[in-house]
Amino acid sequence: RDSRLEMGLIRGLLRIHIIEAKGLPNKDEGPVEEDVSDPVTVDVGMERVARTSVKNNSLNPRWNEVFLVEVDCKAKSVTFKVKDSDYVGSEMLGWILVDVDDLIQGEVIAGWLVLLCV
Repeated sequence: RDSRLEMGLIRGLLRIHIIEAKGLPNKDEGPVEEDVSDPVTVDVGMERVARTSVKNNSLNPRWNEVFLVEVDCKAKSVTFKVKDSDYVGSEMLGWILVDVDDLIQGEVIAGWLVLLCV
């Protein structure tokens, strides 16, 4: 058992399974017709605690990646951010906010979640 959990420094561990996304917006505008958004990352929480691999030129990326992250005792929500990666910086494609209290109950949140677009 983790002593940080027993001392109240973290609320618990969260298992996150990022499977796929469909129909992401195309944010790339280039001379090549195949040049479409490159969804890169799913950020969790107020700071980056997990990052998926880059899926180049796909509006329907499939990650199938699992992360185990600590939930800080002060955390109120977990934010998942999907971004487009470019040579310089990244652009937000959309995000989802999940209340930590919903997660702490031990319920599994499964299924398709709709991204809030920017």
